[in-house]
Amino acid sequence: MKTTTHSQLGGGNTRRNFIQQCTAMAGSGVSASILQLKMAQSLLAQQPIARQGTSGDYRALVCLYLDGGNDSFNMLAPYEADEYDDYLEIRSPQTQNGLALDRDEMLVIGSTSGRRFGMHPATSELHQLYNQGDLAFVANVGSLVEPVNQGDYQSGNNLPLGLFSHSDLKRHWQTSMPQSRSAITGWGGRTADILTDPSQASNPISMSISINDVTQFLT
Repeated sequence: MKTTTHSQLGGGNTRRNFIQQCTAMAGSGVSASILQLKMAQSLLAQQPIARQGTSGDYRALVCLYLDGGNDSFNMLAPYEADEYDDYLEIRSPQTQNGLALDRDEMLVIGSTSGRRFGMHPATSELHQLYNQGDLAFVANVGSLVEPVNQGDYQSGNNLPLGLFSHSDLKRHWQTSMPQSRSAITGWGGRTADILTDPSQASNPISMSISINDVTQFLT
């Protein structure tokens, strides 16, 4: 799945322009995708997932795949004094062209343990969602073939292929097969195959589509 940033939208860089572009595309090759969306909606309606305390209310898990360009170590950064000093040393001007955030400019958040972190000053809306209890961070994640320790890493024992390669890591996230470069299916597409059977008359089209390009995640 791909997201589009405001800098990519054009025409005033507004969400309204982006929606207008999507609507215009529906008149051409995307019309088949619109049909797929309608059929997927009909299919999912057969087995609605009830929200707690209600009946027949559908719930969905929405995943946004950011295709690179997000410096996550500056989106959520250490704030406690000792931890910030370590962060500052790693990202000091001498080594990383001054990438470290100014501690005084961080948007401070607290954890359940009382440990504080700093968010990038440009993420004020996310900061608000976090304080409202509508957003959570899952930090220190990455692709692995199996659990490893420092010795395994240094010996290169059964590690994901192409570590530190952006193209390889994109493939790992979409296929969930970091030990292979030949995988042609994505975990989203495989999940859809488990949940639905396209061979059945009631499920004529896969529930996974892309309106942009061939997306490995959905294959």
